Amino acid sequence: MKECRSENRMLCADLVEVCWSDETGRPYCVTANLEEISQHGAHFVLEQAVPVATELVLHMKPGDVTATVRDCRHEPDFGFAIGVQLPRKFRWKAHPRHLFDPRGLARREAMQNRSRNLDNETGRLTDLATR
Repeated sequence: MKECRSENRMLCADLVEVCWSDETGRPYCVTANLEEISQHGAHFVLEQAVPVATELVLHMKPGDVTATVRDCRHEPDFGFAIGVQLPRKFRWKAHPRHLFDPRGLARREAMQNRSRNLDNETGRLTDLATR
């Protein structure tokens, strides 16, 4: 499947409080597992669905931010995967715990592949670091 995101995503692992009201005005506040962030988006997992286009508040350090639900998918083993859009003016002032850039894996693999070459005499793949 083609990637449609316009911004790079960072993997993370943190808990955030998510609050919203349903169409009748009933308030909800639950703890969610924050799994990915980008400059203007976030992805987390909840135990219940939240309708697309719902405005909600993420309670995070150092402050709260209002977001809009753009995607809600049921994941049978985990709950509901919720994708939200953050305001254009929003900037991450504090990063979630366990932040990881998966692009680093691709860079590391590319560097490892460049450090190997084919030994002309034996025809074996050798690592330049071991020479």
